[in-house]
Parts: sequence; C-alpha cells; structure tokens
Amino acid sequence: MSLLLRQLQSPRPLPLPLSRLHPRWAIQTRNYELPVSSLKKRAVIKHKGKLWVVSSFAHRHQGRQGSHFNLDLVDIKSGAKLSERFNSGTVLEGVDLEKRQLQYLYTLDDQIHLMHPETFEETAIAVDLLDGGAKAVPFLQDGMMIRVDLHEGVPVQVEAPDRGNYLIQFTAPPPSSSTNESSKGTASKYATLDNGVEILVPDFIEPGDSVTVHIAEQRYLGRAAKK
Repeated sequence: MSLLLRQLQSPRPLPLPLSRLHPRWAIQTRNYELPVSSLKKRAVIKHKGKLWVVSSFAHRHQGRQGSHFNLDLVDIKSGAKLSERFNSGTVLEGVDLEKRQLQYLYTLDDQIHLMHPETFEETAIAVDLLDGGAKAVPFLQDGMMIRVDLHEGVPVQVEAPDRGNYLIQFTAPPPSSSTNESSKGTASKYATLDNGVEILVPDFIEPGDSVTVHIAEQRYLGRAAKK
C-alpha cells in the first residue's frame, strides 16, 4: 500500500520519527567516563562498539581476590543479551541521552502512540522499548507524560511514571485469615482495577475506591489522595 493511500485512509496523521518532531530531537549526544560502581539499572553504556542497556547488576566480593560486578546487558538495536564481569575499578563509557517528555495517546498493536506537547505531532514507538514491556501498557493513561530517552534522535528506551491512580472495579473475598494475615494482622485480597489488571490490596479496600499503584511492580501503595 502506498504512503499516500495510507495517509488518505488513516483517521489520524501518520506518526513521525522523533527526529522530525522538533530540531532538538536530533541533538548529538556525548559520551563520558562512568565507573562501574556508579552504574544503575536502565543506564546506557557503549561497550564493544554497541549501545547496551543495563538490565541488572550485582556486586560480588571474593575475599583476597577483591570484588567485581556482574552485568546483564541488552543490545538496544537487536535486543541481544550479554552477561559481562568487570573488576570494581573498571571505568566504562557512559552515554548521555537526550530526555524528552511526550503525552500518551493510545496503544495499537505493538506500538505506543505519543504526542509532542508543543507541536501536537504524533509518533509511534515499539512497546518493547517501554520499561516493563507489554505488562506496563494497561497502566498507561490518556495524557500521561512518558519519558523518552534518545540517542542521536533515535528512541532507545521509554519509561512511564513510577506510579498512577486507578479505580477499584471489584474485589474478591479475602482468603482465610490463617493463611493470609501478616505479622500485623492485616488481611489482603485480590482486586481488579479499571484497566483490567488484578493486584493484591488490603481487606478494607472496596469497589469504587481510588488507589495508587506502583506501575513497574504492579503493587498497591495506598489510597489515592482525594482531589
């Protein structure tokens, strides 16, 4: 199907590459020295000529042999995985990414559609780039600000806010107290949110309540503040 025909049939303007949304999207990024001890999850490094996202890391001690870090890396372009071990004094090449905030519109197939808040132009990004992947998609809300990290105008990872507020649609009866009470005696039960996701909530939460949920962990944090 030709591009012109797709434009005529589409009810929305076709998404644009991020590098065309605003001149600043194409700013060249710089690299810098990054001690392995300063790494954090989701950091981006340049290693063996490629860009990698740190998916996990662990600090290990081996007595007189000193300490080292085990890193699990994911190739930004191919998705290939790599496990590496670095001595504690190793200095890696960090990548300083451009960070932008876009508004969430909707998800279609395997792409999330976002809008530039200044130009109102739309772009589509693969769900795989979203922290949490497809499991995080139900927690995206209309108008929610989504952070997009770019390298030379190309998106490399996408992060939703840490938390969001959701309405309880219905709850299941709490399990027997003998198997589901914490040391403080607070019982829990399963509840279904308005996005269709089921989470564990305290027994006192009822349908119609608004609760705050940690998006990445899909974990109840508390009652949502009333507006």
